[in-house]
Amino acid sequence: MSKAIIITVGTGETVSHGICCAIRQQNPNYIVFCLTKESEVKTLPLILQDETMKDRKYDGFILKDENDVEEIRFECQQIIEGLFKKNFAPKDIVVDYTPGTKAMSAGVVLAALDKKLGTLVYVAGKRNKNGRVVSGTEKVISLEPNRTYADSLFKGAVDLFNSCQFDSSLEIVKEAQSLISDIDFAEKISLLKDLVSAYSLWDRFDLTGAFFLLDKIKSDLVADWGIKSKIEKNKQILYQEKDKLFCKERIADLLENARRRGELEKKYDDALARLYRVFEYSAQVRIAERDLYKKDKNGKPDSENLDIDKLPDNLQEKYAKYRDNKDNKVKLGLYQDYELLTDLEDPLGKTFKENYESGKLKKLLSLRNNSILAHGFSPISKDTYQEMLGIVEGIAKRIFPELDRVLQEIKFPQIKI
Repeated sequence: MSKAIIITVGTGETVSHGICCAIRQQNPNYIVFCLTKESEVKTLPLILQDETMKDRKYDGFILKDENDVEEIRFECQQIIEGLFKKNFAPKDIVVDYTPGTKAMSAGVVLAALDKKLGTLVYVAGKRNKNGRVVSGTEKVISLEPNRTYADSLFKGAVDLFNSCQFDSSLEIVKEAQSLISDIDFAEKISLLKDLVSAYSLWDRFDLTGAFFLLDKIKSDLVADWGIKSKIEKNKQILYQEKDKLFCKERIADLLENARRRGELEKKYDDALARLYRVFEYSAQVRIAERDLYKKDKNGKPDSENLDIDKLPDNLQEKYAKYRDNKDNKVKLGLYQDYELLTDLEDPLGKTFKENYESGKLKKLLSLRNNSILAHGFSPISKDTYQEMLGIVEGIAKRIFPELDRVLQEIKFPQIKI
């Protein structure tokens, strides 16, 4: 791995000795010396003649004013930007702020913090009466300001994950990954990235991709974070969903997705659109369970192709009128799905009919149709969303009595750190 070091250079032989000590300890591939006009003449030659500098690449930069902190900060930022252009990552750039003037040290440290560099170092040791470190007693001390920053980013990313803000969480995860390469930190940030990515896919209904990512997670940290059992339950649900086009687990999944839109994000139009799909899908699940759909080329029930030959004789003519002349498929909309179930004396159809004839459901469906995500421009209120949620849950429970239990199992985990 390539490493660069930026070193402020003061004057004196002991200064050069300490700098060489830091170079040996850090073993960089590239060095930038921040110099004053005096240290360029008096100190740099002493450094360059040391065996430590043999075959090392370096550059020197003479500061305009070694006593102007803000000017030094700006100049050092430019130096750091130059290293970025040479493909050195922030985590691979070290700053040694010991040997220069106080202003030089302050300026380069501020620039390092601005650019989120990985490591600051200074040379400690026994000091003489002039306050300089005695040659031969040097000890290089490393500080990692980015570790504190990365830990803070990690906690922020966890909070966003727990709030189901997956895109924002992933952006912060990527930033934290670029800061430090510590093995322990790399493990936990990599695990968090996998979790964020998996649940982001699930939230967007990519069930196969989500299952694949969750199934490959083997880190023991999931137990430390208190989410191991939750992940296992989530995987069981996903396993059922990913291979079955019509399954009751997906009813719970769609409901929980709608809850996230409504209760976490306050996006009631989005939530209502999903509830409408739950409403429609519940009828399709029931029709599929009764084996009334024709199979597609993959052998799966096609919800846009009702098999009227399987209907009672007295219903075949009624539903034949929904045949599409273009592809010869019998296609039913939401209302026709429930009308069919009512005609078949299915309990789900009866529940729909009762809710619809009471006027409440008809009103809510009308509001949905007039929303911006359907056919109109009217916003959906929190009250409308909650009322629709209650009705849809009630209908779903008619074919899925275990709904409440599965809703608990399907909830996304909350990381505890």
